[in-house]
Amino acid sequence: MTHPQSNMTGDESRVDQLRHDIEATRAELGETVEALTEKADVKARVRDTLEEKKRAFADQVEDITGAARDIRDHFRNRTRGRDTVCTERPSQCNPVCRLCEVSDDCPIYPK
Repeated sequence: MTHPQSNMTGDESRVDQLRHDIEATRAELGETVEALTEKADVKARVRDTLEEKKRAFADQVEDITGAARDIRDHFRNRTRGRDTVCTERPSQCNPVCRLCEVSDDCPIYPK
Protein backbone atom coordinates (compact mmCIF):
# COMPACT_ATOMS: atom_id res chain seq x y z
CA MET A 1 0.00 0.00 0.00
CA THR A 2 1.16 3.50 -0.69
CA HIS A 3 1.37 6.22 1.87
CA PRO A 4 -1.17 8.98 1.35
CA GLN A 5 1.33 11.59 2.52
CA SER A 6 3.87 10.78 -0.20
CA ASN A 7 1.17 11.24 -2.89
CA MET A 8 0.02 14.43 -1.22
CA THR A 9 3.48 15.97 -1.47
CA GLY A 10 3.64 15.15 -5.18
CA ASP A 11 0.12 16.53 -5.69
CA GLU A 12 0.98 19.66 -3.74
CA SER A 13 4.05 20.30 -5.86
CA ARG A 14 1.95 19.86 -9.03
CA VAL A 15 -0.65 22.26 -7.65
CA ASP A 16 2.07 24.78 -6.78
CA GLN A 17 3.56 24.42 -10.25
CA LEU A 18 0.14 24.96 -11.85
CA ARG A 19 -0.47 28.03 -9.70
CA HIS A 20 2.91 29.42 -10.69
CA ASP A 21 2.14 28.78 -14.38
CA ILE A 22 -1.25 30.48 -14.02
CA GLU A 23 0.35 33.55 -12.39
CA ALA A 24 2.98 33.76 -15.15
CA THR A 25 0.30 33.47 -17.83
CA ARG A 26 -1.76 36.20 -16.18
CA ALA A 27 1.27 38.50 -16.06
CA GLU A 28 2.01 37.88 -19.76
CA LEU A 29 -1.65 38.42 -20.62
CA GLY A 30 -1.66 41.70 -18.67
CA GLU A 31 1.40 42.93 -20.59
CA THR A 32 -0.20 41.94 -23.89
CA VAL A 33 -3.45 43.72 -23.04
CA GLU A 34 -1.50 46.83 -22.02
CA ALA A 35 0.44 46.84 -25.31
CA LEU A 36 -2.75 46.37 -27.34
CA THR A 37 -4.47 49.15 -25.42
CA GLU A 38 -1.57 51.47 -26.17
CA LYS A 39 -1.72 50.63 -29.89
CA ALA A 40 -5.48 51.01 -29.97
CA ASP A 41 -5.36 54.46 -28.36
CA VAL A 42 -5.26 56.30 -31.67
CA LYS A 43 -6.12 59.63 -30.08
CA ALA A 44 -3.06 59.53 -27.81
CA ARG A 45 -0.81 58.41 -30.66
CA VAL A 46 -2.03 61.24 -32.88
CA ARG A 47 -1.58 63.72 -30.03
CA ASP A 48 2.02 62.53 -29.49
CA THR A 49 2.80 62.76 -33.20
CA LEU A 50 1.26 66.22 -33.37
CA GLU A 51 3.38 67.41 -30.44
CA GLU A 52 6.53 66.10 -32.15
CA LYS A 53 5.60 67.92 -35.37
CA LYS A 54 4.84 71.14 -33.47
CA ARG A 55 8.26 71.04 -31.81
CA ALA A 56 10.01 70.42 -35.13
CA PHE A 57 8.05 73.27 -36.76
CA ALA A 58 8.85 75.64 -33.89
CA ASP A 59 12.56 74.80 -34.24
CA GLN A 60 12.42 75.55 -37.96
CA VAL A 61 10.59 78.84 -37.35
CA GLU A 62 13.24 79.80 -34.81
CA ASP A 63 16.04 79.03 -37.31
CA ILE A 64 14.34 81.00 -40.09
CA THR A 65 13.60 83.93 -37.78
CA GLY A 66 17.23 84.05 -36.71
CA ALA A 67 18.39 84.03 -40.34
CA ALA A 68 15.91 86.78 -41.22
CA ARG A 69 17.19 88.91 -38.33
CA ASP A 70 20.76 88.40 -39.52
CA ILE A 71 19.83 89.53 -43.02
CA ARG A 72 17.88 92.50 -41.68
CA ASP A 73 20.77 93.58 -39.48
CA HIS A 74 23.19 93.19 -42.35
CA PHE A 75 21.15 95.47 -44.58
CA ARG A 76 20.52 97.97 -41.79
CA ASN A 77 24.25 98.28 -41.29
CA ARG A 78 24.75 98.76 -45.02
CA THR A 79 22.14 101.54 -45.29
CA ARG A 80 23.17 103.60 -42.26
CA GLY A 81 24.06 107.11 -43.27
CA ARG A 82 22.51 106.80 -46.72
CA ASP A 83 19.37 108.55 -47.83
CA THR A 84 16.39 106.32 -48.41
CA VAL A 85 15.72 107.97 -51.77
CA CYS A 86 18.69 108.73 -53.99
CA THR A 87 18.15 110.80 -57.10
CA GLU A 88 21.70 111.94 -57.69
CA ARG A 89 23.51 108.59 -57.69
CA PRO A 90 20.97 105.83 -58.45
CA SER A 91 23.66 103.14 -58.58
CA GLN A 92 24.33 103.68 -54.85
CA CYS A 93 20.68 103.96 -53.84
CA ASN A 94 19.19 101.55 -51.25
CA PRO A 95 17.28 98.92 -53.18
CA VAL A 96 18.12 95.55 -51.69
CA CYS A 97 19.58 94.34 -54.95
CA ARG A 98 22.16 97.17 -54.93
CA LEU A 99 23.08 97.46 -51.26
CA CYS A 100 26.08 95.21 -51.37
CA GLU A 101 26.98 95.77 -54.98
CA VAL A 102 29.97 97.89 -54.01
CA SER A 103 31.07 95.74 -51.07
CA ASP A 104 33.23 92.64 -51.24
CA ASP A 105 32.45 91.56 -47.67
CA CYS A 106 28.72 90.87 -48.08
CA PRO A 107 28.03 87.50 -46.33
CA ILE A 108 24.63 87.14 -47.98
CA TYR A 109 25.34 87.88 -51.63
CA PRO A 110 29.07 87.33 -52.12
CA LYS A 111 30.57 88.38 -55.41
